[in-house]
Amino acid sequence: MCYVPKRYVLSALIHFATFCLYSLRVNLSVAIVSMVNQTYANAKKTSLRECETGNTTIAITQEDGEFLWDQNRQGLILGAFFYGYLITQVPGGWLANRYGGKWVYAVGMLFCNIMTALTPVAARTSYMFLIAARVIEGLGQGVAFPAAHSMIAKWSPENERSRYTVISFAGMFTGTILTYPLAGILAESSFLGGWPSIFYLCAIISFVWLFLWIFLVHDSPSQHPTISQEEKTMIETSVKKATDADKNLVYPWRAIFSSIHVWAIIITHICKNWVWYMVLTGLPSYFKNVLNFDIKKNGFLSALPYIAGMIFQFVGGFLADFLQNNKLSKQTTKRIMTVFGFYPTAVLLLLTSYTKCDEVYLSVTYMVIATGLLSLNNSGYNINHLDLAPRYSGILYGIENLAGTIPGGVAPAITGYLTNDDPSRENYRKVFAIAASLAAFGGTFFIIFCSGEKQSWNDPENHGMSPEEKLKEANKKEMHGITNEVYAMDATNL
Repeated sequence: MCYVPKRYVLSALIHFATFCLYSLRVNLSVAIVSMVNQTYANAKKTSLRECETGNTTIAITQEDGEFLWDQNRQGLILGAFFYGYLITQVPGGWLANRYGGKWVYAVGMLFCNIMTALTPVAARTSYMFLIAARVIEGLGQGVAFPAAHSMIAKWSPENERSRYTVISFAGMFTGTILTYPLAGILAESSFLGGWPSIFYLCAIISFVWLFLWIFLVHDSPSQHPTISQEEKTMIETSVKKATDADKNLVYPWRAIFSSIHVWAIIITHICKNWVWYMVLTGLPSYFKNVLNFDIKKNGFLSALPYIAGMIFQFVGGFLADFLQNNKLSKQTTKRIMTVFGFYPTAVLLLLTSYTKCDEVYLSVTYMVIATGLLSLNNSGYNINHLDLAPRYSGILYGIENLAGTIPGGVAPAITGYLTNDDPSRENYRKVFAIAASLAAFGGTFFIIFCSGEKQSWNDPENHGMSPEEKLKEANKKEMHGITNEVYAMDATNL
């Protein structure tokens, strides 16, 4: 019988998990276009259509959704998920390191699935109930990525880590790619009432994943009952210190928060996520309000940037491993991926906002390439914490993602504020300018302050010691060694 390496099984299920996570996360971005009465939402708009088409009459008849939510309220609803997501990032990393990632991930997803299934009921009760449901869903998802990173640190050999991480987390792209067009089709259909079917189907798929996860996944190679001895030895030899003893870790908080290299990751993650969440939550509305695409075409075209993102993420993962295996340092490799991940993205975002009405597909093309290039960062700064402190990878990613979640709540609200009076090309240009500026700043900050070296505070014996104290301690040990040698020489002469 053919043996399937258990680390690959875990990678496939993390991929499926991130597929479900992003499906649950983005479904509302498309559904809300069909849910909202767009005539009411755009009542302040100076022109009914930014770019007129021959289908204008047909498009107008499809705008009569059941909810009277203006752009500001839609921004609050779309951002609500991230208010909950923000809260459980650091606790998620701590819980994963303490109790193992398997059950932390499973319980978090259970809450997400339940809230997603209840979304239509919550929306029809009150927009505040919908906001509450999305906040709870965010609380559940907040523990997921820190738990996954904690498990990857225990299961991925160092020479496979970039590829392993990229493949595992590529589900965020496949989930988005399939959810956007499927949501557009379901929203236009009469199946289970149209838009509510989007949430029911996403919840069902996620419950299937939960069943597989519970029965097939184990926290570490040492706990897996059917792993081969060869694979177990290979992983544990490479990973070395990712053991069950780490459940009793004492965290070097002072060293973590005083490290400029950690702050390089945090600041860069905030900047990258501003762009990511601006696209994730706002692209369907931009396509609707400015480029005048109907709901079905909107869903399909909104998926294209994530197809590019998935392709670039795979290419970036293999390229990063290739560069490191050919003697480039981790630091240099991360910088290269960051240069190509941020600077072209910033330029393309600005170009997107200046395209004309007869260049709508050029605008889509710019967005597709920009999002694709942004994904190169998943082989750059986004796995840098595994270089700095693999022992604390779960908690570091929790801190990183905690800070990076802030744009998820703020970016949709800012977009809603800037476009509420008039969701026009001119006002969306301000939205793109902010995103481009942050992309350029984030890339520059990381290039200057990043490091690829394992930090001294990754070792528990160095906790709480300043560089001067560490030097003094090293000198003491050296003098102690000299003294022992003198004693040994004296004893030999007796």
